[in-house]
Amino acid sequence: MIKKRKKNLSTEVYALGQHICMSAHKARRGIDQIRRRSYEESLMILELMPYRACYPILKLVYSAAANANHNMSLNEANLVISKAEVNEEFIAGQLKSRVSFRKAMKKAIELTELANTKGIQVQIAGRIDGKEIARVEWIREDNSGARELMCIRIIGASNRRYAHIGDVIVAVIKEAVPNTPLERSEVIRAVIVRTCKELKRDNGIIIRYDDNAAVVIDQEGNPKGTRVFGAIARELRRLNFTKIVSLAPEVL
Repeated sequence: MIKKRKKNLSTEVYALGQHICMSAHKARRGIDQIRRRSYEESLMILELMPYRACYPILKLVYSAAANANHNMSLNEANLVISKAEVNEEFIAGQLKSRVSFRKAMKKAIELTELANTKGIQVQIAGRIDGKEIARVEWIREDNSGARELMCIRIIGASNRRYAHIGDVIVAVIKEAVPNTPLERSEVIRAVIVRTCKELKRDNGIIIRYDDNAAVVIDQEGNPKGTRVFGAIARELRRLNFTKIVSLAPEVL
């Protein structure tokens, strides 16, 4: 926000950046340096600071000054940065207000699509008002009938928060294909075949997939579906999930 100050009158002009690809901590490093400074001094500071995060902040300052000049005919030399802040609590604030995790994520994705950005990555962990808010969502990668799963716990590693490739999880079906053996809200077992989290192999290669994916299995570890879609990690072969590997179109 940029404000023009006069003796008995102050005019406020706002500029808002809704989607900036940086952490709030990095944005504050630049914002804290320009607060309460003149427009020209703020431009000089942002141009000289060696942080990549200063560029989108500089664009916002330019935008606010342009609004002041075009809409109110204010002189840029008289403008002062009176207020600058970062709001990083959109999803966390909705969860605190008892909004369901899926609704909060859906809204965040819709806003991202409206901004014509390349994508969105959200990681939530911690506690709000003493309650755990970490959530893990998995998308099934077979034709068993389950479309989307939510992890309940990791078999053999209940103290871990996140599952890795090859882990067998107990999950609940959030979405299912109609007229299939598996139904919504059914508790099943599944093995993780892909994760967004980077996987570093012994030879130094780092593998990262675009999504989280799991294959529904029975008590013996055999897949319930007859097809597996998308690439899966070759670590599954070492973990004796050979039937899943044989159904996959690509093993990386």
